Amino acid sequence: MPSRRSPSTVMATMTAPQQLLVARNYSRRFGALSVPSTAWPGPARDRIRVGYVSGDLREHAFSRLTLPVFENHDRARFEVFAYDYSPPTPDDFRRRVEGAFDHMVSLHQLSDMAAAQRIAADSCDVVVDGTGWTQRTRSQILRFRPAPVQVQWLGYPGTLGAPWCDYIVADKLLIRPGEEQFYAEKIIRMPLTYQPNGARDLGSDRGARAEHGLPAEALVFCSLNQAYKITSEIFDTWMQLLTQVGPSVLWLARLFRGGAGGAAARGGISRGIRRAPGFCSVCSGTRSASGAAHPR
Repeated sequence: MPSRRSPSTVMATMTAPQQLLVARNYSRRFGALSVPSTAWPGPARDRIRVGYVSGDLREHAFSRLTLPVFENHDRARFEVFAYDYSPPTPDDFRRRVEGAFDHMVSLHQLSDMAAAQRIAADSCDVVVDGTGWTQRTRSQILRFRPAPVQVQWLGYPGTLGAPWCDYIVADKLLIRPGEEQFYAEKIIRMPLTYQPNGARDLGSDRGARAEHGLPAEALVFCSLNQAYKITSEIFDTWMQLLTQVGPSVLWLARLFRGGAGGAAARGGISRGIRRAPGFCSVCSGTRSASGAAHPR
């Protein structure tokens, strides 16, 4: 039985060749490939069938970013399916996600093989994996090849290392020219960015800067990623920005409270702790490295 631990939690500090090796080893643990009983290609149709397979079709960063993409598919040209193994969340956001697809199919009670057969029965032309090797993933469903073209996008911006994934959607910053050798997938580079930034209309009242402990006039650099995603190289670059751009602050998630001060000092930002509700910061005059509580 493959480990339930996602490789994403151990890959942030690895080199690109090491990441590819780890991803390949992880994908091999799911065993030999099989062909689902209902095989493609399907009958000729007027519309291209696209299926999104995800465990994050809920209140989650993936759906927050992608919801307008789902809603704005050209329905004259595309028929859009969701293959869902998300945790049950009967709320308004989930209902909007459900309404964004022509078909919402639950995979919760199905084995990997049965889930692949269910996807294959719809004869999708393209299936997009939106989860990758992240928490509660079932990306291994696609090892049964339920569609002729299989793509991964957004949920996991690294290689799956898997022979069943044909393409990864990226841009020139996510996967720089010359890095193709470190990906098992072929690269589809979007002309600007691979990441949509939608559903902002669903955000709650953001309040005033002062409520979050942020200075009124400073430029705010912000990252609310989990700590393991932020390497020392990235953090050092941020510290350089704070010394060069002023007045400015760096706003981070609360899990940075313990170590941000020392790291900031090493980056040339002297320490001085300023607290506000759910917020702490490491400051130097008008430049600071800050940590903010953020609901996960």
